Amino acid sequence: MRTLSNIGTLLVINILTVICSIPIFTAGAALSAMHYMIMKMMDGEDGRIPKRYFEQFRANFKTSTPVWLVLLILAIFLWYDYRVLHAGSDTPFRLLLVAVFVGAFLLFAIFVWIFPVMARFEGGFGGAFRNAGRLSIGSFPRTLLMMALWFVITFALSQSWKLLPLYFLFGFSAPTYFSALVYYPVIKRMIRKATGEP
Repeated sequence: MRTLSNIGTLLVINILTVICSIPIFTAGAALSAMHYMIMKMMDGEDGRIPKRYFEQFRANFKTSTPVWLVLLILAIFLWYDYRVLHAGSDTPFRLLLVAVFVGAFLLFAIFVWIFPVMARFEGGFGGAFRNAGRLSIGSFPRTLLMMALWFVITFALSQSWKLLPLYFLFGFSAPTYFSALVYYPVIKRMIRKATGEP
């Protein structure tokens, strides 16, 4: 019954996240709210999902939106560079292509940490990037595992149009849930340290 309840919770959270991300500039607040709800779900406090989700959406909107837009612009810039450089065959193009892959790796590493951090801590724009950067390096094995989870689940769900409904139902919440199993112990330690709990 608990498993079925968790699946239902993830379904509702995913649908809310998809809907709230349709105007793409609001996706940052939607992702932060999703991470908050999934962490609360792991604490057994997953009641009143729509109400609490939208409370967090509004609370994180001002901080999450500029962070999301910066990440989005950087991702578009890297994708454009990849398309341009991939067409070249000379050595300089290949070296620059390596730099693009490194940049994409670093951006992805920041992505898997920054929204969980913003969901539970107040640090502003700069603080969010600093904390996400520190965590991505300080917990590097966890970072790699979270990146792998996001990549594998997203790749698997994108292999067929028949899986598109499944992506709408669980495409965001499923990789976030499995990533939270990895990052939440770190976040909980940070919360205890910040509040002085043993």
